[in-house]
Amino acid sequence: MKAVLLAAGSGTRLRPFSLTTPKVMIPFLGKPLLFYHIDEFLEAGITEIAVVCAAESIGLIEKATKKAYPKLSISFAVQKEQLGPSHAIYCAKDFFKDDDFVMFKYADSMHSEALVERTLQTHAHQKQSVVCLRKVEDPSRYGIARLEGAQVVELVEKPKENPPSDLAVVGIGILDAGAFLSAIESDDLSVQTKEVIPQQYVLRSNGSLAYWEYSGGRVDLGKPRDIILAHRLIVGRFGGGIQGSVHPSAMVDARSWIGPDARIGAHCTISGSSVEGVVEEGCKISDSVVMQASVVGSNSTIQGSVFAEGCKIGEGFSVNSAKASVFVRNGYEPAPIPVGCFVGSKTSIGPHLHSMPGKVVYPGRTITSPISRDRLLRAIIFDADNTLYNTGEVAHDADIAAMHAFSASSTITPEDLFDTWQEIVHKLVDDPDPRKRHRMYSYGLLAQSRELKNPQDAFKHFLNKLLNTLRPMPGIMQLLPTLSGFKLGIISEDTTDMISYKLMKLGLRSYFSVIVTADVIGHMKPDVRYFRAVTQALGVSAPECLFVGDNYKKDLALASEEGALVCEYGGNTGKADYTITTFDELAEIINEL
Repeated sequence: MKAVLLAAGSGTRLRPFSLTTPKVMIPFLGKPLLFYHIDEFLEAGITEIAVVCAAESIGLIEKATKKAYPKLSISFAVQKEQLGPSHAIYCAKDFFKDDDFVMFKYADSMHSEALVERTLQTHAHQKQSVVCLRKVEDPSRYGIARLEGAQVVELVEKPKENPPSDLAVVGIGILDAGAFLSAIESDDLSVQTKEVIPQQYVLRSNGSLAYWEYSGGRVDLGKPRDIILAHRLIVGRFGGGIQGSVHPSAMVDARSWIGPDARIGAHCTISGSSVEGVVEEGCKISDSVVMQASVVGSNSTIQGSVFAEGCKIGEGFSVNSAKASVFVRNGYEPAPIPVGCFVGSKTSIGPHLHSMPGKVVYPGRTITSPISRDRLLRAIIFDADNTLYNTGEVAHDADIAAMHAFSASSTITPEDLFDTWQEIVHKLVDDPDPRKRHRMYSYGLLAQSRELKNPQDAFKHFLNKLLNTLRPMPGIMQLLPTLSGFKLGIISEDTTDMISYKLMKLGLRSYFSVIVTADVIGHMKPDVRYFRAVTQALGVSAPECLFVGDNYKKDLALASEEGALVCEYGGNTGKADYTITTFDELAEIINEL
């Protein structure tokens, strides 16, 4: 029997930890979660294993796995799009397509008992595909089985009403390889289609499906608090223990695990926790995980928290666990257990600080004040005109240059032409169509109304004057190079061509990975589609963004409603989260976020 491990999940709900480590490589008792599954296969006699990974994580996973299992020939496959577990299995088809049956297992979950051996036993007895089932209280959240005798005849994904049973699918099974491949290759898989449970494809090919019922504990590693729950489950299954150095006066209970490189100082109390770093004297740590190379300063009290690798926590730090809502992907969810804080890798926390429960800190932050809010900033989005550069200061002179170009071939003065053009612009100022707000359009109307020639030439004079006088806002050229750790985007009412001219002229283009313009959206600001388009392209959610602009109504209001932090540059409405007059002030805000 060959086995496929599904390890391609993006881990977006597991931030901050999945920002630096693929979720299946998060360590528990000193071993990545993925390796527990490989070991379970090996214990059951399965040595031919394929691991399906996402493109961005396959390099790290493959390198670590081959180092840990140098004598084992493990195959790796890439799932380029997140199209569900059935598609992930299909991505490894070359590994098992010539076999009668293949086992699969989700690599981002953990169970209190071994599943592989019992699944193999069921297959050996029934000689058919196998699904593992467990009783659940809310069938609408799971794939649910309909039974006829000892057989499963249908699997229904998240039934909203009249579920066929209370037996939900567990993430392990054995598939008739031919039946699975035949059915899935006739399906239209896309991000828009509903995911199909792998064994359902076997049923679609008229295959038979046996089952066994699991009644033990399980944890899906999906959200930050699940690291604590998975630690509890894994210690319960494999036992805790002390491998590192523990001072004789320290107390470590049986529900804890102290890693080989860990050091526990004098008079510390460690209960229900996993520690792979250093805990200095006088600390009390409960129901928490302190990962490798992290240091907890003396006399700290930590409850219900997770600190990723390489964190430095100052002396006297404290966080008490409580029921709280925690940021997950793009919103807040109440945690089912009391929680403390969740801190990403290589974060430094100053001495004698406190964290409110449920707070999330993204990697690499330097914390110098109490953690009373999440530190989630991953992307900074800028408005362009009058935020990045001084369009408002130079546009008038550029328009006058265009009027002089018109006047050169007519008897009308530039001043008279400018007045007429202003009247035209006044009528168009509220038109939402970007084409009508472009200067080529209003110059064209001016040419028609005053019988002028060559509006294209007038626009060239406008553009030349604009580009020759346009300047970056003071401080922006000093700020942007310091933001390399963030994703940067621009929202602009310009056309793509126009903003490209400006950014290239000023040497700003290379700093921004995403630019959303009016010709892309097809509508002038304010329009929430600008903000949604830039966040989607950057791969971030609204609460992970800071939007900087000079006009609250046009630039910031809708982004704020979406959940972003907003910063008003040069304005004074008092409605934004932050107001600045210099980019030095913005740098200070970013450092705090």
